[in-house]
Amino acid sequence: MPLLEHLGRTVEDVIEVVPACLGLSVVRIDQSDSCTIAATDERVAVLDGVQYLDGGPGVEAAARRQWGATNLVSQDGRWPLFAAASLRAGVRSTLTLPVTDHEVALGAVRVYAGLEDAFDEREADVARLVDGGDAAELVVGSATTLTTRRLAERSPLSLRAQGALNRAIGALTLHLDTDVTTAYERLVDAAQRADVSVERLAQTVVDLHD
Repeated sequence: MPLLEHLGRTVEDVIEVVPACLGLSVVRIDQSDSCTIAATDERVAVLDGVQYLDGGPGVEAAARRQWGATNLVSQDGRWPLFAAASLRAGVRSTLTLPVTDHEVALGAVRVYAGLEDAFDEREADVARLVDGGDAAELVVGSATTLTTRRLAERSPLSLRAQGALNRAIGALTLHLDTDVTTAYERLVDAAQRADVSVERLAQTVVDLHD
């Protein structure tokens, strides 16, 4: 079954429980090869990319194995870039849950919703839907790896895209307090992990700093 068809079935189930759900992604968790396997749409994939770039609740939950919901309106400012990108995209809360196989977390599902309290008293219901079901099959059966994406050839950037990339790198050197090379490498790495184009993620960074 194609990835998007698999994912679509999971999304339909989640929306029945969380009507404010805007989309979700399925992520492989690995110390060096963590990446988004599938996302419902580009908006979700880009938000995953921002998390890989500068942190976010989904990345932190997987690293700490502490799962649950996050209200992005009242959160304490830990992920300013992700919070800004989420609010701009209409996302007000997220839920990160593990995808396990024999009680070992192989991946995670990140659910994005348009209401602050979208997951109140619903986390357990969503967890039952995503753990051990289609999401688990996606993680176990997917051949997607970060290495494969890094080896793939990238098309040359247009002048407009190159301009956005340069502006994004400039903004990131200040935001991350780092040098140009490191900012570029982090941007490319985040885009590859999220499976979005570098220019698309760069434009998101530019939009947030305009």
